Amino acid sequence: MTESKLEIDFLNTEDNLKVEEFWNFFDCYIDELADVNNPLDLDYFHSDEYKQTIISLSKRQKNPLYIMELIFDGKLSGFCSYCIYHDEDGKAFLLEIGIDKALRGKGLGRWFYKQVENDIRQKGGKFIELTPYPHDRELFWQKFGYYNTQKKDEDKKYIFRLDL
Repeated sequence: MTESKLEIDFLNTEDNLKVEEFWNFFDCYIDELADVNNPLDLDYFHSDEYKQTIISLSKRQKNPLYIMELIFDGKLSGFCSYCIYHDEDGKAFLLEIGIDKALRGKGLGRWFYKQVENDIRQKGGKFIELTPYPHDRELFWQKFGYYNTQKKDEDKKYIFRLDL
């Protein structure tokens, strides 16, 4: 995987073609997470309501949602969405991160995550929290230094934290 073919960008919510490309990628990502043992409300994640909420959060002035995109060889190949809550001691919450299935296992996810982490740090984030999903992804995050806070979110999933 050559870095010369890799680009980082942020979703331009004013560009309808880019937004449509993002949602097509997101739909595949969320469908892949669906599992009979860990049911997701797929109808909600595919709904216009969800999509409008995400776009609205990305446009708000205070604590906007950032949607960082990984472009490989000119094609959207990954994304990460996160908020930085400067009014909560610089907490960054990582909502989603996904890499194109065909590109996994080549270190691209690790490289991309480090770009996300650096961006959060540059924007004033002091720590990152996330809830690994599915459960077996906890080890992936622990390799980056995340630890289980023993606190649970509203869905009863453990919150993991990394101090920057």
